[in-house]
Amino acid sequence: MRWRLGLAALALCAAVVMIALSRVADGDPPAVEVVGVRDDGAAHAVVVIHAAASLTEWRVTDDGHLADEPEPRGVTATSAGLCRPPTCAPVVPDGPAADAPRCAGSDCYRVVPGRLAVEHSGGGGWVVAWSVGGAAYRALAREYADLGDPAVHLAALSLVVRPVTGGHVVFVAAGRDGVVYRDARGRWERLGIPAGGEGYYWAQPPRLITDPPPTDPRPYVAAVVFGLVWAFAGLRRARRVRPRPHFGWKVLVIATAAAGLAGAAAGMPPVGTLPGAFYAALAIFAVLTVAAALIWRE
Repeated sequence: MRWRLGLAALALCAAVVMIALSRVADGDPPAVEVVGVRDDGAAHAVVVIHAAASLTEWRVTDDGHLADEPEPRGVTATSAGLCRPPTCAPVVPDGPAADAPRCAGSDCYRVVPGRLAVEHSGGGGWVVAWSVGGAAYRALAREYADLGDPAVHLAALSLVVRPVTGGHVVFVAAGRDGVVYRDARGRWERLGIPAGGEGYYWAQPPRLITDPPPTDPRPYVAAVVFGLVWAFAGLRRARRVRPRPHFGWKVLVIATAAAGLAGAAAGMPPVGTLPGAFYAALAIFAVLTVAAALIWRE
C-alpha cells in the first residue's frame, strides 16, 4: 500500500511539473509591436505600443528598466491617422520624421527604413552600428506569426538618443521585435516587448540563430538529482539491519523518476518578473522530498 501511495505521489509531482510547463511553455510571440519611441523631455524615454488597434505608452529609464505602469493614449491607431495603406501599419507622427538623425553631442544615429538596422555617424560618414540581416533576419521573421510585410513590421521605425553620465543611450522601436537598446558602454541589446502581470517586465524576443546557444541545465540537474537520491538511499540502507526485498530496484525506479521530473522542471522558462529557476527550484525540492519520503519508508 505504501509503495502504491509513493508512486501516486510521484505521479502527482509529474502532473504538477507538466501542467506548469504547459502553462508557461514558449508560444508565439505576442501579437503587439513597438511602433515608436520618443523623449518625454524629462527622465524617461517613452515607448509606444500598438495592440488591437489601440496605443499604449510605457516609460523606460535610461538603464533600460520599465519605470511604471503603462498609460493608454486614449486613441486608436485608425482614429489618430496612424495607419498607412495598404497594410495599415502603425506609425508615430509626433515630432520630426521617424528616420531623421537623433544626436547626443557629435554622435548621431538614424534608422534604416525597411531594415532592422541602425546607422551611426561620429561627424564623418554613416556606418551600420547595429543590424540583423541575411539568414538571421529571415529566420527571425519566421518566428512571428502573421507578421505581414517584414519591412513594415520587423524593421527599425524610430529611435531616441539620450545623453547620460559617461556617454549616451539609444532606444529603437523595432516593430514586432520590440525595443532595441544601446547602453552607455556601447553594448546593443534586444529588450523585447514591455509587458505586465506579475509586475512589469520585458517579454524577451526570439533568439537569433547567430546568438550562441544557451546552456541547457536539464541533463546536469537530472544527473545531480539521480546521484542525490542514490546517496540518500545509501545512508538509509546503512541504518537498516535488514533491508527490504528489492530495495535496489525500488531505489532505481525512484531515482530515475525523480531525475526525469527534475530535469523537466529545470527547463522551465521565466514567468513574469520571476525567473524560471525560481519555479524550477520549487518543483525540484518537491520531487526530492517525495523521493526521500519513499526511500525512508523502505
